[in-house]
Amino acid sequence: MKDIPKIVLFALGMPHLILSGCPDYKSLGPRTDNDKSMCACMYQDETTDINTSCGGAELQVANGETANSVPLGWNDFVSSMIVREGCTLTGYKDGNLGGKHKDFTGIHYYLSHEHDHSRFNWNDKISSYICKCLFEPVDCIPVDNWDMIFSCNNKLGDDEITCKYTESHGITVGHGFTNGHGYSETISAEIGMRYASVGGSLTTGYSWSESEEFSTTMTEGFEVDFTVPAGSHRGAYQIQGKCGDSITKTTCFEVRDMDTKMILSTTCPDLYK
Repeated sequence: MKDIPKIVLFALGMPHLILSGCPDYKSLGPRTDNDKSMCACMYQDETTDINTSCGGAELQVANGETANSVPLGWNDFVSSMIVREGCTLTGYKDGNLGGKHKDFTGIHYYLSHEHDHSRFNWNDKISSYICKCLFEPVDCIPVDNWDMIFSCNNKLGDDEITCKYTESHGITVGHGFTNGHGYSETISAEIGMRYASVGGSLTTGYSWSESEEFSTTMTEGFEVDFTVPAGSHRGAYQIQGKCGDSITKTTCFEVRDMDTKMILSTTCPDLYK
């Protein structure tokens, strides 16, 4: 980083001042401070040690962002960067995506040592950039409901019967986000943050901000029995959330009378409030 008085950094309105230490690119973000899908973080300081680099002012870059000129105070001031797993930041020496360029992925904690064949290095050289990920930005608006997962009709029966449903829970990340690639772990974490950000506007009362389902791949649990008396129709319901084409199933279940809508039994952890 070039020498610059600290007071100028504040005057330029820098987003952050990071003490030191590069974060893990696999767990970067996954949302920026202005609630966009993270692509990369750039920093104005570098050292030869990954544990003390990535310091100084921080610039967060969103998935799909193109900057024909870097923000005020950042032109030729990028000295280290972290690019989120599954993403690529293409940095350009000149403005308007011109001049020498390089694709950056993963951790780059000492740009002074990143040379091309002409011994040009990338410390304090980036003037414009594009940042893209293999997966789509998570910009969906989450919704949740008590969804019926099983119905058992004994209205024409003369005797009580026993019905079963299988409890499954966790998240299935949709193709609309992955584009057929992997990285479902980082995407599911980002989806979880979307639920947390709108938690108060969801309908079921489930505490999505405390849920562990976003770190759980969809799994099937065990079968649950419930009885249906003669002449009755009952259904099993589960709290499910949807964000785009991704579905998150919780461990909250109810059995209801389908005619009166009366709740006959509820199984739900303390996350339901």
